[in-house]
Amino acid sequence: MCGIVGYIDPEGGAAIDLEAMLGAVAHRGPDESRLLRQGTVGLGSARLALVGGPQGAQPRRSERGSLLALNGEIYNWRDLGDDEGEGEGESDTATLHDLLDREGPEILAQLRGGFALAWAPKPGRLLLARDPFGQRPLYWARLGRALIFASEIRALHAAGLARGVDQAALASLLRWQFLAPGRSLHAGVTALAPGEILDLRLKGESLSFRRRRIDLAELALGAGEDEIGDLLHESAWLQGRGEVATGILLSGGLDSTATLALLDREGRRPDRAFLGWFPEGPAEIDERPFARLAAETFGLPLVELPIHAADFAAALPRTIAALEEPLAGPGAVSQLLLCERAAAEVRVLFGGQGGDELFGGYERLRILAALEAGLEADFHPAYAPLATRMLAARERSPGDSLAAYRAAVDRGSALAELGNDRARELLGGAPDLRDLLPEAPAGATAFAAAFEWQVLLPGLLQVDDRCCAAFGIEGRSIFLDQALAAELLAMPLARRSPAGSPRALFHRLLDPILPPAIAARREKLGFPLPLASWWRGPLRELARDELGTAATAGRGLVDAKGLDRLLEDDGQGGRLIYFLLMLELWFRRLEAGRAGGAMEDQVR
Repeated sequence: MCGIVGYIDPEGGAAIDLEAMLGAVAHRGPDESRLLRQGTVGLGSARLALVGGPQGAQPRRSERGSLLALNGEIYNWRDLGDDEGEGEGESDTATLHDLLDREGPEILAQLRGGFALAWAPKPGRLLLARDPFGQRPLYWARLGRALIFASEIRALHAAGLARGVDQAALASLLRWQFLAPGRSLHAGVTALAPGEILDLRLKGESLSFRRRRIDLAELALGAGEDEIGDLLHESAWLQGRGEVATGILLSGGLDSTATLALLDREGRRPDRAFLGWFPEGPAEIDERPFARLAAETFGLPLVELPIHAADFAAALPRTIAALEEPLAGPGAVSQLLLCERAAAEVRVLFGGQGGDELFGGYERLRILAALEAGLEADFHPAYAPLATRMLAARERSPGDSLAAYRAAVDRGSALAELGNDRARELLGGAPDLRDLLPEAPAGATAFAAAFEWQVLLPGLLQVDDRCCAAFGIEGRSIFLDQALAAELLAMPLARRSPAGSPRALFHRLLDPILPPAIAARREKLGFPLPLASWWRGPLRELARDELGTAATAGRGLVDAKGLDRLLEDDGQGGRLIYFLLMLELWFRRLEAGRAGGAMEDQVR
């Protein structure tokens, strides 16, 4: 985990404040910061030093004269290096630099790890690349004749990019609470899409763009279940090795417990586990019994962090400062607080990201698959409201194959009834699911599975990255391994998770190393918070005041009557109110930045 910034500029970067850009991402790399300018290219890096020691310092210039800045970690670098390369035996950054110089960007398909990088192989040329999942962020924008890029959007603004709102992205975010690959809510800012390689070339004062992708589908070798099991263990072994203190976010669910079990089996057991819980919440969302069982089974100390309504409210401004965009759900606030607590003791924090997407764990996918196959939908009672909503949508629109799935992931439709004219106008311009992912498969279940990992997962990983980076630690997930994911995604969803046997492949591979009580769980609902009761109780006035201010400022999306109805029940367990509140806090930060006033970008 690092922060990288830079530019390619026909004028040599004379007007670009690279120092200010680097300062804006300094929290991502607390160990050292460096700048390197050469001709038309400039690079900067704030480094979190986990591997390589002094040999991993960057940006770096190779013996061939090329430049490299890397954010992230390449877990299989020792396997890729050889005796001919200067990077062998030194660090992942040095080895990757040597490989890029010798083999070019084709080597990127062989990398196993989360990364975003900038490589300048020769004068007037710059490549930007990002891992296929989008674990590490990278954004770019045009600034005059130059192209500037950075790990976080705040660095682009520090360089002088004007602040504004992308209205099309706002409409999309309002309806889905996620953005299409490559989009940003900030006007003029483009996110490098997961797996994208952007090849930039200067010819005189003209800058050309060439795009290609790292396609996981092309990496699949047709592995069987035994080989997939081996890849799970191999990923745990690769990601777990190192000399720094590590921790794990442990909920007692399938994915986090399997992560702990795999790391333990490979001799890489973390040093400590962390769990957030809600003293004001109902017993059914208290994960402590299962987390304690998992921690005790594997002999791991467990830190239980209580999160009260007041803690949640106080962390909202810091969370939007870290995220930079109000996307995904309210679990981000809890995750920020957990990362803050974990950073006092560890440098690496494992989580279970990607497990649901790759093994077909989401109940909405199973309900959809059953409907598409003409079978009776079998679901856990905890998901009854979801199933009812999906079934009703299908009955209303029998000719629309995506109606049921759309009902499951459409977060903004309640505003069509309870919102004001501005909300309805924005929703009217929002893209449909297929517009967000136009190249996805045609079948409803196949489309939904692709949508989960190509649209929703990158948004969740953006939350994970920013919450960890805010405190100078690195987040990891053993499920997000390129070799493993390629094989799983090549396998039909019905084989990974049949309609009548959820996550069957996961259970066949991992039940033997899980505590039986955790292996049998089906009721877990992500990272639930008691939001609905908070909005009706201790946080009601906060929501009324903040969203009332939004209405007064002319950017509110609900009037007083609609707000009262949403506070009583927004149909999403309080999630819609959370999103509207975070959107208002985002607008305030944007306006403060436009006015040049004080705006705290760091969250510590």
